[in-house]
Amino acid sequence: MIIKKLLVFFFLFSFPLCSFGQENYKNYCNARFQFCIDYPKDFTAQPESDNGDGCVIISNDEKTEIRAYGSLENEEINNLSQELKFLNKEGKITYKLIGINDFIVSGITKEGKIFYRKTKLTQLNNYFNTGPAKVLQTITITYPKSQADQYANYCKFIANTF
Repeated sequence: MIIKKLLVFFFLFSFPLCSFGQENYKNYCNARFQFCIDYPKDFTAQPESDNGDGCVIISNDEKTEIRAYGSLENEEINNLSQELKFLNKEGKITYKLIGINDFIVSGITKEGKIFYRKTKLTQLNNYFNTGPAKVLQTITITYPKSQADQYANYCKFIANTF
């Protein structure tokens, strides 16, 4: 009887994970800024930048772009507030959720595409053997309005997993 209950429990809680389709994703990990993201398997990751701060991942139709990158936080010139100010200049923000150590924004770029961005401030315990460091870890997804339905769930997924 206990085995039956355990099997039922396993199947009930594993189906939502399977139905989401983890097998439909690849993984990109950034060693320098110590984060990982999952991205659709039909996208192509470009080579990581020379300084190792991140990479660009492009859809097969080349209309959608994911940028995953990090940067060192500098309280005076590179912090969450400065990042938000910069975004206001790059397009029209239509949604904003600001936390203590992160933010999520979405909106329309000057080119008319939809963008979704999540940036979080993270304390790394050991940054390249130099001790602790605060870093900004960011993922930005940009896609045409015509593909909004296609990427809405992915943006929610990123909001919960990145």
